[in-house]
Amino acid sequence: MTDSPEAARYADPVLAGSRAGIARAITLVESSRPDHRVLAQHVLTRLLPDREITRQPGDLPGLAQQQLFGAVLGMLTELASNGSTTFAAVNDWALAASPTGFTGSVASQVKAFYSAGGEMVAVNQDTGTVIWDTPLPSMLFGAATVTNDVVFTTTFKGYLYALDATTGAILFSTPMSSLTNAPVAVDGDYVIAGAGLAAPSSKQRNMIIAYKLGATGKLPDTVGS
Repeated sequence: MTDSPEAARYADPVLAGSRAGIARAITLVESSRPDHRVLAQHVLTRLLPDREITRQPGDLPGLAQQQLFGAVLGMLTELASNGSTTFAAVNDWALAASPTGFTGSVASQVKAFYSAGGEMVAVNQDTGTVIWDTPLPSMLFGAATVTNDVVFTTTFKGYLYALDATTGAILFSTPMSSLTNAPVAVDGDYVIAGAGLAAPSSKQRNMIIAYKLGATGKLPDTVGS
């Protein structure tokens, strides 16, 4: 089955660098369906022909995900699901590399890190179809948190985003007190996120921030000020 059209349909877009293809492959690899597990093994073998794939029935799906996306491409944070759709925060951090390692300078790598964008991708869990793909101007180290048909994330440059879970439209964005790599927690009416990467020689502050509709509190300083 490694050379079957079905395995190629998942593997070839990943090898071509398609973000949508990566999202579809993640959904397949994370699936617990027996037929999906068999197909995922063949997809991994097609992607990594020179590597021994050690995943066995009953292994955690995350193991295969790490083998696939850690070794090939893509930089992903934790996924979220509402029961029918998987939401994946993808970071588009590209580095110059050869088979023997990175070829760019340290300065170029740092510049690429700070300028990289990201995207939130929604994938149908039954079909693997990409429902929507919303680009954002900074990397999404805040993973994905979904509740009440809203997907939350934070970006490295210090913004909290809320997206419509059905369409991917940005419903809300606001600057935080500093840069951040923290995910979002939801407790009742509160959306809670940490901002803990305050830039040196700035007015940014490391804080845990609780947001609530109708709240009147104000941050002392934000990344946008």
